Order: sequence, then structure tokens, then C-alpha cells
Amino acid sequence: MANVPQLDTQQGLRFTNHNLALYLRLLPMFTERHAGDAVQMTRRCAGGDVEGVGHMAHALKSVAGSIGATGVFACAEAVETAAREQCAPAALQPLIDAVSLELDAAVAALNEALNAPT
Repeated sequence: MANVPQLDTQQGLRFTNHNLALYLRLLPMFTERHAGDAVQMTRRCAGGDVEGVGHMAHALKSVAGSIGATGVFACAEAVETAAREQCAPAALQPLIDAVSLELDAAVAALNEALNAPT
């Protein structure tokens, strides 16, 4: 996974106590379960559910941190903070857009690396 620039693999391995097999199992779970999170946050934001956006951002931040997806982590943390401060949906959406860009790039790079011939 060293060829995935969106990942700090050392951070992810520290989270798994350097259990490479576990770390490699977490990566496809991340892409499968969280690829659509930014879309869901956008829908919630459009509906005025700032609290729901915050909860989703918190969950995404946690999982991103555990695999070492540092860009996704940082963007999700910004959304979580803004939601906790009850930011207006119009001001929250650009932060969600940043999550979307980081998340899409991380998921695409991970999918490519996970599906590459060995």
C-alpha cells in the first residue's frame, strides 16, 4: 500500500498493532462502507440535518484515522467541528465538498491498489 499516496500506512499499522493482515482487511472495508459518505452528508446538509452530518463526519474521521487516510481524516474533522458549532448548512457544504474530493481520491487509489495484480 506504499503506492497509495493518500495513506500513511505506518499510522494504519500502528492502529492495528502492526498486524498487516488486519490492516489489509480494513482497507476494502473502508472503500465498501464509506465511499458514499460525502454524498450522504450532502443530502443531510441539504435537508438541514447538521447534527446528522456531524455524526457521519465523526464516524468517517475515526475510520479514516485508523487506516491512515490522513487527508480524509483532516477534512472529516473540519466538517465535524463545524457541525458541532452548528454551522449553517450553506457554510458546511464547502467543507463536505472537500471531504468528497479527498474521499474519492483515497477510494479510487485504494481500489486500484487492492485490485492490482500481485
